[in-house]
Amino acid sequence: MLVLDAGPLIYLAKLDALDVLERYARCGITSGVEQEVVHPPSAYRFPEIARIEGVIRVGSLDVVSM
Repeated sequence: MLVLDAGPLIYLAKLDALDVLERYARCGITSGVEQEVVHPPSAYRFPEIARIEGVIRVGSLDVVSM
């Protein structure tokens, strides 16, 4: 499993390149990274947050506990 940190995840979303994650068998983020990246008030100001939420919602990115 490929586990991403907040920085690379945000930059992939800013570049609208989250589809790159589909090339790996499984990709994930920790629950701490999810809390850091996905804040509902931020989604209105930053479209990349909505993209990340969408990838989590469809199951392309798992939230794992470490």
